Amino acid sequence: MVNVIFPDIEKVLVSALTTAIGARPESYAQDVVISTIKPSPGVTPYPSRIITIRGDGGPELDYVRKQERVGITIWADSYADASNLARLVEALVKGLTGEYIKLIDINLSPVRIDEAGPQECRYITIQCITKGTAL
Repeated sequence: MVNVIFPDIEKVLVSALTTAIGARPESYAQDVVISTIKPSPGVTPYPSRIITIRGDGGPELDYVRKQERVGITIWADSYADASNLARLVEALVKGLTGEYIKLIDINLSPVRIDEAGPQECRYITIQCITKGTAL
């Protein structure tokens, strides 16, 4: 059996989504901060649009493929921007397959999350099949 290392799904998705959203002309897709953590409340100016990626792990399917669950949280200053940005993320994420991600399925379409704070929040759950690399 060959030892296999799997990609850092959070890093791969942050990079790919940053590129994909950065290429979009819509006003709600401008100046979006995409990371694995939400900025601290003390950051100024505080971003008006934020996307966080959280890998939830998952089982290996065979010696070279892994099924990864990922949560994507979207915050924006307005209901419309949060809703539009979440739907854009849902559309774009399906096309982020490539070297490391072989398949992406949407498990949970954007849902509104009632959070304390001034920003609107949406949440998406995806499932990715990733390909590992032999050590």
